[in-house]
Amino acid sequence: MLRLILTALIVLILSHVFWQYRRRTIAAGAAALWSLLWLAGAVLVLWPELSSRLAAVVGVGRGVDLILYIAILAVFYILFRIMVRLESIERSITDIVRKDALKK
Repeated sequence: MLRLILTALIVLILSHVFWQYRRRTIAAGAAALWSLLWLAGAVLVLWPELSSRLAAVVGVGRGVDLILYIAILAVFYILFRIMVRLESIERSITDIVRKDALKK
């Protein structure tokens, strides 16, 4: 029952990614990346023993541990990218305000 609920949720999220791409809210690369991420999640929901096999290959104790390690690394990477983009936006705003102030 839980597999069915999780699979339905993943399908719903994938459709949301697709509609965001169609509305041009996200770029094609971002849509592809998120789609691959959610499809990988669906594979692990449908075949949970696969995560244990991958964990054994990598040398991690359990499949859940491997998934958590990967998730934490992904969150840190996304946070880093957001910080870099935010600093770039802040620099752009500063430049625009500075140029506008010099015009007056």
